[in-house]
Amino acid sequence: TISGGARGFLQSSSSKCDSLHVLFEVLNEKTSGGIQISLDTCLNQTGSARVLQIVSKSGLVAKTMRLDQRHMVTIPHLEMGEYRLFLLFDEDGNDVFTPCDPALQKQAERVVALDSPIQVRPNWMTAIQWGCR
Repeated sequence: TISGGARGFLQSSSSKCDSLHVLFEVLNEKTSGGIQISLDTCLNQTGSARVLQIVSKSGLVAKTMRLDQRHMVTIPHLEMGEYRLFLLFDEDGNDVFTPCDPALQKQAERVVALDSPIQVRPNWMTAIQWGCR
């Protein structure tokens, strides 16, 4: 309970919210694993931020992270299962894919997908070397 309440944007200015509800889930080593990715230098593109996206087999985005200049990335605490990896060369810096815009004569941002899905096993760190073709 919050003393005095808090005003939210969904309530009228005179109404108060007097409680706060937080829901979270704790992953443990029996149900979660991780991925360690080593990126080749060919996956660096000057002038573009790199954004890594990890997508579950069901199509849900499990993790999105900006890579900056790192060549080694560790992603712990992923639920066991199959994932696809995508690397976005984010030219406009908004951390999401921007499609082409014919009116501005702008190409879509470049996206590279890892060739095969990654299997995350419980209590295990899967190491990947991600290179270029």
